[in-house]
Amino acid sequence: MSKLKLYKLVAILLLLINLGMVAFFVLTKPDHRHPGSRPLHMLLQLDKQQEQHFLTLAHKHQQAIREIDQKQQDLLVQYFSALQQETTPSQEILAKIQMEEGKKIVLTYQHFHDVKTMLKPSQKPFFDQFMTGALEHILGEKEKKSPPPKDF
Repeated sequence: MSKLKLYKLVAILLLLINLGMVAFFVLTKPDHRHPGSRPLHMLLQLDKQQEQHFLTLAHKHQQAIREIDQKQQDLLVQYFSALQQETTPSQEILAKIQMEEGKKIVLTYQHFHDVKTMLKPSQKPFFDQFMTGALEHILGEKEKKSPPPKDF
């Protein structure tokens, strides 16, 4: 066997090994998603009717939160426009922003209360785990992420 054929054979073998390793890593990649990536309500083990009711509650809650968020964004634009106009920001606008945030908190509490009341006694033990996941989703992950590396 000539050296050229040997080098071709070795190159093809190395290419196949590399492709095999890439395929292995892609196919056996662990699922790094956190509980929020899987529908959280699955933890509650709801029946079909409860799941439909839950999804209706969730949709109404999301819609109400979006409306409040939009109001808050409009108020924030007004509040921070004081910087461009070189005036003092309005305390009235700040109070409205705080009021809208309070509405979101009360609305979310009521949503979770509604979810809890629709559960059967056999499902109530799962509610704590559901709430833990929901709060992690709302508040963000508990673990602090390290800052990106500094450029040198």
